[in-house]
Amino acid sequence: MKALVNDHNPYAPKIYYPDMANSNIGIYIPFRGTGWYLYKRYIAGDKWKPLLQAKLKEMVLKSTDSLYHIEYSNFDLDLASGDATLSDFKLVPDSAVYEKLVSAQKAPDNLFTLSVKKLSIKNVGAKKAYQKRC
Repeated sequence: MKALVNDHNPYAPKIYYPDMANSNIGIYIPFRGTGWYLYKRYIAGDKWKPLLQAKLKEMVLKSTDSLYHIEYSNFDLDLASGDATLSDFKLVPDSAVYEKLVSAQKAPDNLFTLSVKKLSIKNVGAKKAYQKRC
């Protein structure tokens, strides 16, 4: 703290005030950090989530010849790391497609249903796509 001294009257009381440079930083940093967190959590991710969700579903359908599709309850995307987390993930076979493959004698020997509480996908490509777009 700095003291404000009245040069005209040496008997006047000293008035203390906080150092403005330090007090502004104390207010600025938390607001800046909060703004950055809210932007990443609610705004930046919302642009990419629908695109990546559709691409992921398309990739599963294409790579399994439409035999499997995916279901999940929540899709979390971290743009900074490029990672995605899917909650209550399920890989579900399509019985109609399986019957077509059986009739064409192209069906696999086994059919699976996969269910996990949490599936983490590393380096989903969001970071790279974001950097190319900006």
